[in-house]
Amino acid sequence: MEFSKYAQPAMFYISEYGLKIVLALAIFFLGKIVTKKTTAIIKALMIKAHVDLTLVNFLSNVIYFVLLIVVVLAALSTLGINIASFLAIFGAASLAIGLALKDSLSNIGAAVLIIIFRPFKVGDFVDTAGVSGTIEEINLFSTIMATPDNKTIMIPNSAV
Repeated sequence: MEFSKYAQPAMFYISEYGLKIVLALAIFFLGKIVTKKTTAIIKALMIKAHVDLTLVNFLSNVIYFVLLIVVVLAALSTLGINIASFLAIFGAASLAIGLALKDSLSNIGAAVLIIIFRPFKVGDFVDTAGVSGTIEEINLFSTIMATPDNKTIMIPNSAV
């Protein structure tokens, strides 16, 4: 059986791009599995090292999404897509999001510092940000205190 001169290039493109698509899908699915396993191992190591659970959950989510972005970019690169433009757009979007969320991000950064350096813990009586009270909870965005007159106050971590 003989192919026409137009059928041969079409078969070539189908086999060439079909292989690239299969390879990109394999990279994506295997990368996703490796990303989940890596994140689980890192999370287990942090828990074993007695890192605060709030920080463990936050860092494991950040690690998972960063690794997933790397996997997606590797799969797109395998397809022959120039990822430099994606990286430029991602950088610009990250800058815009960072500027929009600068107060929230400063609270998260302060929470990480509070959890790591432990200047106080839940149950301590402290005087911070012009308020005295007992620490009830430390979360990513705020510290919750109970004042001596039984009022509950939320103070942003960046002010603490």
